[in-house]
Amino acid sequence: MAMESSTADAAGGSNDRDTIAPNVDERPKAGGTSTDTASQAVSALTADEENGGAHEIAGIDAADTAHCEAQQPQGPTMNYGASHRPELDGTHVEAFPVVDEQYTSVVGEPIKPFHQRREGRVVLMVISVLLVSLAVILAVFLGANGKEESDNIEAAITTSEPTMKPTYDPRSTLEIVRERGYLNCGVDGSIDWGGAVNFGAYAADFCRIVASVALGNPDKVNYTSVSGDQFIKLQERLVDVLFAGYVLTLDKAVKEPTTGLKFLFGTPYYHSSIVYLGEQEYIRCASDGKRYGVCEDLAVCAVDTTEIRNLIPTILPAPFVTFGLFPEMSEALQNETCNVLVSGSYKIYGDSKLQDKIFSGSYIMSSFHISRDPLVSVIRPGDYAWFDLVEGAKAAALRSSHRNIEVAIGPWTCPNSTELPMSFLNAPRCVGSAYEVFERSLGPNAYGYNNSFMPSINAYNFGSLDCKGECDDALKYGTLKRIKERGQLNCGVYIPPHLTSKSLQTVISTKYCFLVAVAIFQGDPSAANVTYLGSEDFSVDFLPDFPADFDVVAGVNWGDYMSLDSEISEERLGKATATSVYYWQDKFEYNGTLYDGIGKGPSLFTHVADSTFSTFTEYVTASVVYAQRNKITKNSNQNMPLAHIFGKALLSCSATWYHMLETMMKSLKRRFLFRTKQLARAGML
Repeated sequence: MAMESSTADAAGGSNDRDTIAPNVDERPKAGGTSTDTASQAVSALTADEENGGAHEIAGIDAADTAHCEAQQPQGPTMNYGASHRPELDGTHVEAFPVVDEQYTSVVGEPIKPFHQRREGRVVLMVISVLLVSLAVILAVFLGANGKEESDNIEAAITTSEPTMKPTYDPRSTLEIVRERGYLNCGVDGSIDWGGAVNFGAYAADFCRIVASVALGNPDKVNYTSVSGDQFIKLQERLVDVLFAGYVLTLDKAVKEPTTGLKFLFGTPYYHSSIVYLGEQEYIRCASDGKRYGVCEDLAVCAVDTTEIRNLIPTILPAPFVTFGLFPEMSEALQNETCNVLVSGSYKIYGDSKLQDKIFSGSYIMSSFHISRDPLVSVIRPGDYAWFDLVEGAKAAALRSSHRNIEVAIGPWTCPNSTELPMSFLNAPRCVGSAYEVFERSLGPNAYGYNNSFMPSINAYNFGSLDCKGECDDALKYGTLKRIKERGQLNCGVYIPPHLTSKSLQTVISTKYCFLVAVAIFQGDPSAANVTYLGSEDFSVDFLPDFPADFDVVAGVNWGDYMSLDSEISEERLGKATATSVYYWQDKFEYNGTLYDGIGKGPSLFTHVADSTFSTFTEYVTASVVYAQRNKITKNSNQNMPLAHIFGKALLSCSATWYHMLETMMKSLKRRFLFRTKQLARAGML
């Protein structure tokens, strides 16, 4: 299943509606800074000039113009106010300007620039002191770290180690890997590569399968150990794909919790079971939930994962359980700090010491499975072409098990070169079929317990469907919004050449179209507009036009979507994504070939452009499996969990949903149970 992330996609990968907010500093300004003082001074000066030059800046004395004296005029005077009289010709008369005592003459001075006035010099002096202080502080801080920074620069120049954050390359990983010449594959670092049951080698073989298809050589793999940092390493392009035992739940497909991105999660390459491991007596105590009598010393060590933390409290009370990392809990069981270990089976198969105790009879593994967890491969958000190649490689290994294609069988040999065109057939040619890979590393000991039955139709667990933070209303965006506004779901149903419109697979596929419509339109199956597609319509040379023609196409197998028997068409990569298989064909004959066993499995195919809608269709298929496992019917529909992660508009399903589920369950009942060994041969365990 592909779920973007998108990453970001550097995330993954990104949300289709994600936007990046501008980086705005909204911190309040501290009062009393030199900058504020300068601003006040300039503002006061402006007001001063607007008021005719009156100096009214607070805290600074203004000049007192009332006591300015008039200056005496210089030079000769004029005889103002005198008249000529003959009798006074001999009299000398001097005239002076008349000065009215009521007025005072003032000589104006030009306004000096701000920096030349006393108040300006004060402000500038304050600013200078602050700048000098800041320079001293910075010099002390940088000087204290100078040696360390210099050492880092020198190390960066002289070291040949790769940087932690490679330069972003917008090309597809497929193009980068082929140019590089080898695959960087992330694997679980806590898994041993040894023992009769070697889960580390099993996961590594899937890395080799991908390399054989992309590079024509299964040995062109660089294994990188990952743990809790696996998604960071994937997003930073330190690895190209993860086969690290990641347990997928639907809530993680909506948003991966450590990064917040929508990564592309593939189909499961192994279904792990959460089991009890330990001495038989205490295993019985844990399975029966007894904590008295011979069980009073029960002490449980549980591997600290989200899935196990959610499961254990519903079975055992907290005082009996200690959580920790797998290596610590495995050691605690062996040194008798606890007497029961709760873990995923794949972790147990990856611990050679625990295997020895199982084979010697000291420990037993419970036949009671607390839960089944699908382990999936992971790709960066938005890397659709590379995602299709990885999914096609796994599908080719699985399909070759059905067709008895094994490593180096017949005229085919592994090319061990990139000179030849890419082909999915290189998976069984170079590494082997899914059955060979399973038996080579895990062997018959991992098949199951006695002749017990296991479900062959599986789906991802829900996880937490509660909304953490803000959950967008999915009906307001993308494909779901278009479907809602259009008033109907356009659903195509592919009918393979050997089937008809009345075949069970076709009927089930049609029902899934109705189920998706009921989920969107809350109880209206007539909102599904179904179109049947034959081989002439849907072949390896034809791709439905998403979303113009169809929102979803049911009944499609990977082998129908992309040929597993010929050269890879790179133009076809990265166009569509698929849900979990909701039906398996078993025992049919076509063109003289007897298909005995699991056969092909159809899925719901959607366009890669809308990860939310793809996740929603996966939720529909998972709901069918959940209802079957928990015996939820029309009369007990209140037991179905509400999917808050898709928003309030898609919270609940009507009674019509459950009526259709009951009808489907009757048709599918015999399809849910197959012998464990058949599943192992198909690579389903």
